[in-house]
Amino acid sequence: MFFLAGFFGRFLGKTVVTHHSFSFLLLGWIWIFLLIFLYRRKASFFLLFIIHFFVLLFSYFFRIFVLDHIVTFVTTTLIIHNNVSSDGDLPPLESSSSTESLGTYRNVIAADDEARIYQRIQALQAREYYNIPPQSEVGEYETIVREHFDQARNVNHYLLIYDRESFELRVLEQKGLLQDRLFHLMLGQPNLGSILELSPYTEIRKEAYEFLQDKVEPFSDPSFADQRALMSANLNSFIEQLNEHGRNSQIYREFYRHFTDEDFRRSLGLPLP
Repeated sequence: MFFLAGFFGRFLGKTVVTHHSFSFLLLGWIWIFLLIFLYRRKASFFLLFIIHFFVLLFSYFFRIFVLDHIVTFVTTTLIIHNNVSSDGDLPPLESSSSTESLGTYRNVIAADDEARIYQRIQALQAREYYNIPPQSEVGEYETIVREHFDQARNVNHYLLIYDRESFELRVLEQKGLLQDRLFHLMLGQPNLGSILELSPYTEIRKEAYEFLQDKVEPFSDPSFADQRALMSANLNSFIEQLNEHGRNSQIYREFYRHFTDEDFRRSLGLPLP
């Protein structure tokens, strides 16, 4: 539909050029007629110039006015028709600001998507991740998310909440995968006994969680689109590194140095694991 609107715009643009030629031809004939008429009437050339100027001015503005309204009417009609056609399968909704419309949208259109959000939260809870999802008791995070959806004032507000909750859940899933990979790689270290003996930390999962939190802290505000993109890209990069290089990856080597407190021990000349 938008292609057709653009086509009509270009078509009308060509019509403007043609109309310009026609207008000048018509004005030429009018000029000749007025010249003959005023010559016979012995009128002055200045009067002829004034009349011609106003005729030309009127023709120019009238043409702009008519073509502008034609283009607006055609474009608006095509866009409205496109929107109606696209929404043909949706149930009738009132204004997005009404409570009834929000209830219809949430219970009919978005019900499956919202249900998948809760399923993903429950899947996270079933894993052994440390503080993912962040909650003090089972089911707390899901309850908080439900309350956020219940606070929606209209459809647009609901969509903003859904976008935020979906993004935050995806970040939790990425952090969970990373925490799991770091944990198992550390657990498989041949010198694990020595590491645990010298390390100031005792819980691998907890330190993996804290380590990842520090890594994404510089861009942890999800209200900014650029920070959201950076966080997601960095987490994906860490996952790819671990999948491809394992213990030789940069992200794991950094975690290893963190967990063993390697930099501090080197600075004091203390033995390493």
